[in-house]
Amino acid sequence: MRRRHLSVAKPTAQINVTSLLDITFVLLISFMVVAPAMMRGVDIDLPKVRDAPTLKSEKPIAVTVPFRPESPEVRVDGRIVALDGLVTSIRSRGETGTDPVVTLEGDGRVDWELMTKVIAELRTGGIVNIGILTEVEEKS
Repeated sequence: MRRRHLSVAKPTAQINVTSLLDITFVLLISFMVVAPAMMRGVDIDLPKVRDAPTLKSEKPIAVTVPFRPESPEVRVDGRIVALDGLVTSIRSRGETGTDPVVTLEGDGRVDWELMTKVIAELRTGGIVNIGILTEVEEKS
């Protein structure tokens, strides 16, 4: 009779990366699905200019005037505000003791009368650091 030798299984010193890859792919797909939903904003077609100086401020307050002919609106950092409450909304968001820096983002198709009202409201409220956001025109 022949004897069989039983081999004893020795532990291996390798990392099982299959489960790590599964988790990584699940997280990647989750972020790919969720990320577009987190992007909220207003579509604005900015006017184009040849060259413009940049505004040197770390955190300017964004005042946006989107193109809505049926119901014109003004937004401060994404929130809709009334035109007469524009300055108080900006002052409440800015740092105390400093003049707030405002970037005015107006759609290229927006009514110019509304834009001038917004600028006049800002100037009347004592806000003089106003930058107008534009896109640089491509040279052909």
